[in-house]
Amino acid sequence: MADRKRVNLTVSPAQKERWDDAVAESPEYSSLSDLIRTSVAHELADEAGEDTGEVSPRTAEANTEALEKVTDSLARMESTLSSLDERIGSLEQEVNASEKTNLKNEIFKVLPPSGNIGDVEVAQRINRDEKEVINTLSRLADQTGMVERVGKPEHDGPTYYKRLD
Repeated sequence: MADRKRVNLTVSPAQKERWDDAVAESPEYSSLSDLIRTSVAHELADEAGEDTGEVSPRTAEANTEALEKVTDSLARMESTLSSLDERIGSLEQEVNASEKTNLKNEIFKVLPPSGNIGDVEVAQRINRDEKEVINTLSRLADQTGMVERVGKPEHDGPTYYKRLD
C-alpha cells in the first residue's frame, strides 16, 4: 500500500455545502475528497502549463452515456427526417397528379366538339405554358379516345385538335 498523508482543511459551512453540492451534481466526483484531489491536481497542472490528461472513470462513464444519448437522438432525428422525406415525396406526387388532371380538364373544356383549335391557342386561352399544353394534348390524343388530332403542323405551325364526345 502506498504511503498516504492526511490533510485536514477547515472551511466555512457555506463553502462545505457548495462542495457537497458539486459532488452530488457531478458524475465526475465520487466523494468530497475526490473533488478536492481533482481540483488541486488541475490547479497545479494549470499553473505549470501541463495537461494531466486524466479522466476519472465516472467522467468517462458519464461522457459515454452522454454520447450514447446524442447518438440515439441523432438516429431518431434521421428516422424522422427520412419519414418526412417520404411523406413530402408522396405529397409532391399527389400534387403533380392533381395538377396534371386539372390541366387536362382545362384543355378539354376549351376544345371544341366540332371544328378544331390549335395547340398554341389552347395554351393562350387557359393561360398555361405552351410546351406543357402541347405535350398534354399530344398524350390525350395518343392515349385516350376523348381528343383527336385533326391536323399536323406545317412548317413548325400549330397542331389542331378537337374534342370527341
